[in-house]
Amino acid sequence: HAANSAPDIATAYAEADLACKQMSGVARTTTLCAIASATTTTKTSATKTRRTRAAKKKTKDLRSVVTQWRTEGVPLKNLPMEYLARLEGVDYVKRSSVTAVGKTLKEADETNVQSELRDRMLADALREETGARADDEAANDLLAVAAAVVMVADGLLDEGHNVVTPHSWPAPTSFAGKPRTENTAAKDISSYVHSLVHRSEGINEGEFGTGFNNSRFWIRSAGNQPVFPHVLEFARDIAEAVDSERAKEAVDAMGEEWSPLAFGKLCEQTIKSHGRKLKQARASSEPLLTFCERVQGYEMACIVEYCVEQAGGSLK
Repeated sequence: HAANSAPDIATAYAEADLACKQMSGVARTTTLCAIASATTTTKTSATKTRRTRAAKKKTKDLRSVVTQWRTEGVPLKNLPMEYLARLEGVDYVKRSSVTAVGKTLKEADETNVQSELRDRMLADALREETGARADDEAANDLLAVAAAVVMVADGLLDEGHNVVTPHSWPAPTSFAGKPRTENTAAKDISSYVHSLVHRSEGINEGEFGTGFNNSRFWIRSAGNQPVFPHVLEFARDIAEAVDSERAKEAVDAMGEEWSPLAFGKLCEQTIKSHGRKLKQARASSEPLLTFCERVQGYEMACIVEYCVEQAGGSLK
């Protein structure tokens, strides 16, 4: 009992000593030795458990992360961007939820490779997990965009932006290099992921006004997406589940077509209303915030699955 309840061995000894006052010398010594052994074993076991959990946390595949997005959502973000080709001092392995993406970003950063080679490295890393088509440029484009979604979910906005910009913007940029819009298989979906980058930029001022303002441009540029019907169905269910009247009204107003513009407006209102108290609102499960984050997670999961399937792979 002392070994299980005491915070340390010294306290366990003291408690056992009091309990053993009436015992003979031999019995008392035997009991104290057993307490010490049990306490040490308990603490060693706890340490091993923590190390095992840490090891599991360090290694995550794309499938498990996407499943987590579906069930738990992805937090809304309000992060400023640097608009640089390379950011100093970023621990990509630590920051990335998907191990393969983090390791590849680290390798690309350390070797300072060009954007096209970096995208191919990202595609190869996800190809091993998804079984997507090999030696296929279209598959490479789609898998790179899937990796960009992971970056956005992890708050690596500049990195995700640098991946999607060449696929969606027809002019060269100082941060993302030459455009690839004429020969990419991922122009439409990358344009939509581009909108997710700037949605996560939030109310911060970027290259064309606030992040939310820029996001609206990219939503219009992307047009209708194959994932929209699935997102609409999920949003209806979640609006009812979290019992948010504002969410219900917004979804009902969409009718039979998902409106990313209306959803972006809800996200913007939520960010503005909570300001720096976003974490507290999340901790208290504020209904509209919960709705936005659950829908965002499902939306991102659908996009990654779509990209992987179009590349000939699967997360099932």
